[in-house]
Amino acid sequence: MKKYDDVAPEGSKRLFDLFEEETRHRRDMEKSSLAYQGRDLLIGKAFALTFVLAVLAVIAFAIWSNAPWVAAVLSAGMLGTIAFGFFRIFGDGANKETSADDPKKDHQ
Repeated sequence: MKKYDDVAPEGSKRLFDLFEEETRHRRDMEKSSLAYQGRDLLIGKAFALTFVLAVLAVIAFAIWSNAPWVAAVLSAGMLGTIAFGFFRIFGDGANKETSADDPKKDHQ
């Protein structure tokens, strides 16, 4: 560190100040990013609930209108969509992110 001070006056102090400032900035950015991610997840869940309730209302109307084949098609479509969402989140598909220390990940 003394060599930094030899090259530039208070070079080591300026270097540490730079590291501290960068760390503060990175933490602030991560905090705001997490806040936006939480908001986006909440909005996504609200839209998903609205979609499911709307489809259930249309299915109930189709059954009440004596159109069981429409209700069956809509039910199968909704169940397929929900199943796809669960497989995408909980499955081992290509969309699942793995961390570097995940034992399932192939380290070739």
